[in-house]
Amino acid sequence: MKLDYINIPILMNVTFVRHFSVKAGIQPGLRLNNAVETRFAGDTYPYSVYGVRLFDISLPVGIAYENRNIMLDLMINEGLITVHPNTSAKKIAVQLSVGYRLKL
Repeated sequence: MKLDYINIPILMNVTFVRHFSVKAGIQPGLRLNNAVETRFAGDTYPYSVYGVRLFDISLPVGIAYENRNIMLDLMINEGLITVHPNTSAKKIAVQLSVGYRLKL
């Protein structure tokens, strides 16, 4: 199932050892579309999102490494409420970010 949300992460960043930090917070999300795609055996099936929640809230937690201009960030984001009131399915996402800081 593919759902499109706009998410607004509110994170706390705590550095506990030089170059390493822990990030945690809360992330509200708002569903953007009224169509969902389901993929099964290589085929895509569109259908309506009747009953899928408009609002979502999740808990992002992660670690980050920064040295000189290189940045690495690994986040796990787990939903706190179910996607649909009649199921136990929750959203979960894993995100890896790699960055380079430019001096302007």
